[in-house]
Amino acid sequence: GKRIAMEIHMDDMYGCGPRGEIEEFLKAIHKKVKMKSQVHDKDSTWTHLKRKRVLNKNGDMFIQADEKHLEAVMELLMLKGCKEAQTPGCSGGTTSQRTDKLSEMDARKFRTATGILMYMAPDRPDCQQAIRNLTKSLKEPTGVDMVNLVRVARYLKGTKDHRVRLRSGEGDIKSLEVYSDTDWASCKKTRKSTACGVFMVNGNLLSSYSRSLSMICLSSAEAEFNGGVAGCSEGL
Repeated sequence: GKRIAMEIHMDDMYGCGPRGEIEEFLKAIHKKVKMKSQVHDKDSTWTHLKRKRVLNKNGDMFIQADEKHLEAVMELLMLKGCKEAQTPGCSGGTTSQRTDKLSEMDARKFRTATGILMYMAPDRPDCQQAIRNLTKSLKEPTGVDMVNLVRVARYLKGTKDHRVRLRSGEGDIKSLEVYSDTDWASCKKTRKSTACGVFMVNGNLLSSYSRSLSMICLSSAEAEFNGGVAGCSEGL
């Protein structure tokens, strides 16, 4: 009967509700389970599951990827003093003369940096496509893959303050809005299409993705249809 909502990730829990009910709930939990807990009011900032959360005075929540992830990538690639890029600029159809394989040391740096960026991707819809393309080359990265990685890092440097905003207030929370789009045969190697999906409730972003369709589509219409089916299936 309490007005508390909670999500559980293994041994990490995160919830919201009226302060009095939260404190009563935590008091009961602490009698059974030895655990740490914090209660945050409006106009406060904290970190949970390596994501920065800001709750402003109006009750709006801002979720931001941990800044330490980007700092680690910039240090690994020695890009602290580099210029910022205007776009992620990593295309699945990139063609370049730099197809030489990276040295063992550079390949290790590429894999480590790409792995870190994957932690940032859920909170950066604008970079999901670029980061996904990088993951295709984890096995044998080449010079052009490193160029693309640097480009993504430079873009993230200039947009490090971008956040996902969850607005407070009344509204329709019973309808899930699903948007899908596809890029037909975008991968020049496999000829597979890229499908993207965005899921929103009352104008608030809940989730998004960028991934390859499992089948090879013979037309843009077929790609759009299958991308829409994938989005609807995930939405349901």
